[in-house]
Amino acid sequence: MKNHKLIHFTLMVLLLITSTCKREYNNVYDKNSTVAPESWTPTNFTYTMNNNNIVLSWSASAIMPEGYKIDKATNDVWQNDYTTVPANTATYIDTAVNPFTNTYAYRIYAYAGSQTSNQKTVSVNKVSFSIGINFSAITDTSMTLTSTINVPATILEKGFCYGLNTNPQISGITVATSTNTYTAQKLQAGKIYYAVAYIKTNKGKIYSSEQKTNLPVWKIPTVFTLAASTITYTGATISGTANSDSIAITEHGFYYGLTTNPQTTGGTKIIVGTGNGSFSSNLTNLTNNTKYVVVAYAKNIKGLSYGNEISFTTTAYKIPTVSTTTISNITYTTATSGGNITDDGGVAVTARGVCWSTSSTPTILNNHTTDGTGTGSFISNITGLTAGTTYYVCTYATNSIGTAYGVVNTFRTIAFVVPTVITSAITNISYISATCSGNVTFDGGTSVLTRGICWGTSHNPTIADSYTNVGTGIGTYSANLSGLNANTAYYVRAFATNFVGSAYGREISFNTLATTIPAITTDKVVFVLDLLTGHIDATGTIISDGGTKIIERGFCWNPNSTPTISDSHIGYIYSGGSNTYTLTLTGAGPGNWFRAYAINSVGVAYGNLIQF
Repeated sequence: MKNHKLIHFTLMVLLLITSTCKREYNNVYDKNSTVAPESWTPTNFTYTMNNNNIVLSWSASAIMPEGYKIDKATNDVWQNDYTTVPANTATYIDTAVNPFTNTYAYRIYAYAGSQTSNQKTVSVNKVSFSIGINFSAITDTSMTLTSTINVPATILEKGFCYGLNTNPQISGITVATSTNTYTAQKLQAGKIYYAVAYIKTNKGKIYSSEQKTNLPVWKIPTVFTLAASTITYTGATISGTANSDSIAITEHGFYYGLTTNPQTTGGTKIIVGTGNGSFSSNLTNLTNNTKYVVVAYAKNIKGLSYGNEISFTTTAYKIPTVSTTTISNITYTTATSGGNITDDGGVAVTARGVCWSTSSTPTILNNHTTDGTGTGSFISNITGLTAGTTYYVCTYATNSIGTAYGVVNTFRTIAFVVPTVITSAITNISYISATCSGNVTFDGGTSVLTRGICWGTSHNPTIADSYTNVGTGIGTYSANLSGLNANTAYYVRAFATNFVGSAYGREISFNTLATTIPAITTDKVVFVLDLLTGHIDATGTIISDGGTKIIERGFCWNPNSTPTISDSHIGYIYSGGSNTYTLTLTGAGPGNWFRAYAINSVGVAYGNLIQF
């Protein structure tokens, strides 16, 4: 009974409310409401990231809706009504996302019953990140993997996946590492390996793009021993080649010795260097005329290998190799030669020089020079030769093996000849003498023993004719020709004599002066008074003897105008003395014509007339 009363009361209240309510047109639940959808649409719809989750936020309108619906698009594929959020909430955290691999979009709208506001949309791009991988330190059984990671997230794990097939993250080996590098070992040579780097976040694993590399097949080096070169008495150059493809050769060199397999029989080891290609070494201090065996070798990380075996024999010691220099500077008794020692034969040259003889095969038993030791060129001065003689000359060099000779050269010393002399002009020609000069310009190679002038009345006078000696040697000289005849033609030549003989200059001719009667003057005639009577003195002067001896001189007089020696005269035989003379004319008196006279072999000459 009591319940019936309660039901009745409730129905009465509802009837009262229904009958008294008026319609509200701003109610968002009413489909006939006049409230515009945009007026209660959420605003400032945006997102942030938090620990790789997407946090959506918005601002609610003043009109409170029933709640909010959110649609979600993953990689542009929409899922409507992804979630519903209460009206009093302004954020939503979506954890069912992986922003590293997908893009997202969200749209939000308010709802009230069956009514909805306008939508707001926000897009979420992938998180920018990078993961890379590369290979290094690749060998035939190992490789080093290196990752480069740039991810804006907490990395829970990182590492590598590698294997012989693609997608090594599925079928390969996965290795978690604490660093960004990892060296994979015990791999198969010659195989292709695939690898990726990865990281793990709270959203799962992220992988780099796949890379691959082909492991090489490494072998020990390939080595060849080449033929020896530059073989000498105590040395040689040995060479080899080594190739190891892309693997480094850590050492290469040679073994050499006196027996085969010097690498195992105590041979000498020479380390040359490292790397692929050609290599060589100069051996020294070897024994001459000895056979040596050589093997090249090379090492890499795979092991040691040897080349083929070669041998060579050092050169045997021998006599030197010499050449003879051309003869030069040839004189009467000397010459210049020399030589060049181009090879000492392996042992020191203890003597060298040139030897010569008048026979065609000179040796050091003949005349020779000594011009030092050792190899190289030298000059030799040959002395003590005979003029005008043919000689044979060759170079020699001596070492402990013996003496070697060069090619024999021949030459002839200059022969001595008669001197060269020049006849100069004749000067000071008189009745019985003249002066002639000469010049010895070349001694003929030997000393001028005598020189001078020769003359005669016939052409080409020699020292068998008249001559005069004027010293020795070369140079100019002068000689006086005396004892000549007046008015005579003479032929003159200069001469010079050495031990070869006499040489003559050109012939020059001249004539001596012709003789004449003397030339005389009558100087004065004076009367000299003495105590009793007085006498006449006359003075005269002989100007010239006419080229011949004055036989007599004096004075003659007569009363006529031209006295001669047929007239009165006083004279005397002239025997020299002053050309001026004075005589007392005994028997002469005043009233006469006087004149001096002089007689030579040509005749009588008279002076001027003086009347007294």
